Amino acid sequence: MSTEWEVRVRARAYAIWEAEGQPHGRHEDHWHRAAREITGEDAASAPRPRRATSAKAAPQPSSPQAKKPSPARPAAAAPSKAAPSKAAPPGR
Repeated sequence: MSTEWEVRVRARAYAIWEAEGQPHGRHEDHWHRAAREITGEDAASAPRPRRATSAKAAPQPSSPQAKKPSPARPAAAAPSKAAPSKAAPPGR
């Protein structure tokens, strides 16, 4: 019983054999070439594993402009305490 991979390699080897003019005695060369091609195609189309990333990692700036810190801005003056009122005390 043949696997799907073997069936694909056999068909590719046959196509290679025909493309080369059906030479006698090169069946092993055709088989190995077909196997390499099919294996390479399968590897190229296989999903790639995702890289693990830390949830705590901050995104990296993508441009040199983004890496520059912003210029320091002077702090706004804090509101001063209101001076005590010189109004006359109640009841006078």
